[in-house]
Amino acid sequence: MMKRFGLICFLCFKLLFFYAQEKNVFVSAKKVAVGEPLTVKFEISYDKRSSFKFSFPDSIFPCNKLSSSGNLIGEPFPHLEIVFKNDTLVTKGDVFLRTMTIKLVSWEPGTLILQPLTYELDNVKNSFSSVLVECYLENEKPNLPLNDIKERFNRIESEGTKPSLWWIILPISLLVLAVVFWCVRNSKNKVKRKKASDTNIKSQALMNLAALKNKKLWESDQKKHVTELSFLVRWYLSVNFQLNLLERTSNETVILLKQYGLDRSCLTKLSAILTQCDAIKFADARINNEQHLKLLDLAEELIQLTYFESNNG
Repeated sequence: MMKRFGLICFLCFKLLFFYAQEKNVFVSAKKVAVGEPLTVKFEISYDKRSSFKFSFPDSIFPCNKLSSSGNLIGEPFPHLEIVFKNDTLVTKGDVFLRTMTIKLVSWEPGTLILQPLTYELDNVKNSFSSVLVECYLENEKPNLPLNDIKERFNRIESEGTKPSLWWIILPISLLVLAVVFWCVRNSKNKVKRKKASDTNIKSQALMNLAALKNKKLWESDQKKHVTELSFLVRWYLSVNFQLNLLERTSNETVILLKQYGLDRSCLTKLSAILTQCDAIKFADARINNEQHLKLLDLAEELIQLTYFESNNG
């Protein structure tokens, strides 16, 4: 009788611990552009006496893409890349508060269902909720000169008057000349357009770097600050040199850019930034405010120099 009573009490305590858990999923945005980072946080609180097991996905986050056919389950989507993972544990009285953070980048557009991640609490399997995110492509601006010519040509035809032969030949000739002129100009200015695009990338990177510097995040959380700095530098170099460096190690990143032909001084600056960031993130190293500012200055110099090399290479 006592054994049965003890077993019932044990099961009741197990159920109490299991249902006492609180779990939540947070996303940084419901809509993101292709190539824009998305942060997902999985939070759970549970009793200290409980055992908890959780495994991060490897490099691709499990995800389905909704199709236009109306299939609510969707199709597997292998283009949602994991670029950062972090697991933190905070004690609050008799309760653990655990936060698993994953930073994602989608390389294809679509309406995505982030699949629920599983975990074990006291050997009982459960899962976080799924998340719906829309990933979109930014539309390119139309070619205004050709559209303007086309509109004027259509206006002439829609006036309702019967044109003479010259009024038919003249617009066609102008249109042909405009197309030829546009093609010649397009081929000659190909490098100039690429430079304008690079200038936008450079400006965006410098603007993000200035915003990171103004936050002074290193004063409260050095790991988070260097994580954002490292991600910003890798993202800029990936876009500028058309290389995927977000999932590479620091050593692999330096080797790839060395093979690409990056200048030695730039490689030295990049290696110094990534090495110091890794030491703070993974070895719990700490540096003072002046050293953090020096890292930011190195990052700015690297962006300026690599932009120059990219446009002259």
